[in-house]
Amino acid sequence: MFKKYVYLLIVPLFIVGISCIPFFHVIAFENENSGKILAYYRIQHENEFSIRYTHSIHLSPVLETYKIGKNNTIIQTEITYEEFGVGMPENATGKEKFIQKNGKYTITNMNRVHSFLDTRVGKVIANHTFIIDKNEIPFSSFVEPGSWVRVKIRKMNIWEMLKGGHIVDR
Repeated sequence: MFKKYVYLLIVPLFIVGISCIPFFHVIAFENENSGKILAYYRIQHENEFSIRYTHSIHLSPVLETYKIGKNNTIIQTEITYEEFGVGMPENATGKEKFIQKNGKYTITNMNRVHSFLDTRVGKVIANHTFIIDKNEIPFSSFVEPGSWVRVKIRKMNIWEMLKGGHIVDR
């Protein structure tokens, strides 16, 4: 009889314990540098994603492409833009390739590794958009325009995921 009660206690504790271990890789959108998750997108390590926005000074589109690297890094692989100016690279460096085609400038073969990306979400013009797996999700659908968002690769557990915030579900 005693064994039965032990099992009734141990099994639920084991299930709760397992559900607290972070197994799932996500692209997390955090409130500034607080670690508080505002939204997330579940990923595999091979995922590639992009962030598209309108540059606030020259008012032209910019598309930045990233891939998920080892140790939860974000690797910028490409950037495409239409205007040179503030914040835009003027040429490729190292093994990167600079391509000019159809009025656009693209730098490919980039390998710029980041632990996270900090972004100030535009209030009016920028229209920051997260693009992944054929989904285009405006940042404004999960964060207030004008706020500071940290994009980071991290692991989440079942409890965190049950709280909600998966941006495709919005």
